[in-house]
Amino acid sequence: LELSDFQLNVVPGHGAGGHDIYSLQVEWPHSPKTVERTFILKRWTPASPHSQFFGLTESYEAVAHRTGLFAALPASVHAPIVASSSDADGGGSWLLMKDVSAELDQYGRPNQFPFAQVKQKVSIVLDRLAQMHVHFETSNYLVETLKQSRYNDCATHMSTRAAAYRHALSKGATGEAVNGEVINDAFVTQLRAFLDWLSPELRPMWERVLVDRNDLIAAANALPHTLLHGDLDDRNIGLSVDTGPNDASLVLIDWEWICTGPGAFDAAKPIHQLLASCTEQPELLDTYFEMLPLWGKEYAQAYQRHGGTRASADQVLHAYHLGHVREAMSPFPHVIGSVLMAKQYEEESVNWVPSIETNKTVFDLVLAWGERTLHYVSDYMQTHLQLGT
Repeated sequence: LELSDFQLNVVPGHGAGGHDIYSLQVEWPHSPKTVERTFILKRWTPASPHSQFFGLTESYEAVAHRTGLFAALPASVHAPIVASSSDADGGGSWLLMKDVSAELDQYGRPNQFPFAQVKQKVSIVLDRLAQMHVHFETSNYLVETLKQSRYNDCATHMSTRAAAYRHALSKGATGEAVNGEVINDAFVTQLRAFLDWLSPELRPMWERVLVDRNDLIAAANALPHTLLHGDLDDRNIGLSVDTGPNDASLVLIDWEWICTGPGAFDAAKPIHQLLASCTEQPELLDTYFEMLPLWGKEYAQAYQRHGGTRASADQVLHAYHLGHVREAMSPFPHVIGSVLMAKQYEEESVNWVPSIETNKTVFDLVLAWGERTLHYVSDYMQTHLQLGT
């Protein structure tokens, strides 16, 4: 097709990866109506904080596109990247993607769906994730492709912020950057506010595990691994529902944290964040915690239904709960610390969750969720991981 004109606009405030995102509108003369006219263009650079943490010189999304990984996804899961190009001097990558904003809006955080719809959407996401995980773990070709591409294993992800927390607790605010995280007064104050919030019984265990993840990594490495998206923030999840839930496709963007690990880790992250989609329904807190273990069982059943055999049902559930432990390591302490500090100074806004309007009611909801999450995760660490005080 002949490109006759285009317009490029910056998309401000997108994500936290430090990469530039653009909206690209193109004009194709004499083209069929079905041809795409709106795209998203992403400029990935190794200077971003996440890239520095993972030690990357090339975008994992570009690698996955070039090696055909996205083309190998099952039919019900889509990555919208249609082209990629890496700079010859290692300065970064360009990624051209379909505009899937409509699909993202069908799941995303800005929409406050009734909880019955949320449950239905979560069921679709868990089913399609299980299908993707089984698809990759049962293909010898894909398993070898994952090894050759040298994606991170989940150990790197489980270590997120551990070095920064260790630095903050031992040296205080120095202004230094540790794995891309600047250790300033705000970082240290929020971390200490979180630790002061803990009970005397739980604080020693959390002080240890926040800075040393070896026990968590060992537990994860003892489980079967598959391909993980790695960063299933609810803003990275979209749904394409044409005629009904049975025909829905899962659309996933921002594969920058792609790695290998227990499949249920991907299932735990959006569940951990789910209450952010229900901030206008604080009465759902009890329902959420009733559903928390049930969603793990739902993912385990979907895994078996799609032919997963490498992991037993008990291993899948263990991985799901361990995924919640991993999510509680970061950014959970930062979120709780931020809210505690904001309440202390009676601030009405705090930059802890984009696109959520924060106020006293939301702060109280977050702290109530935080307290119950804390005990849920702490009980699991003590009972199943033997991480006592």
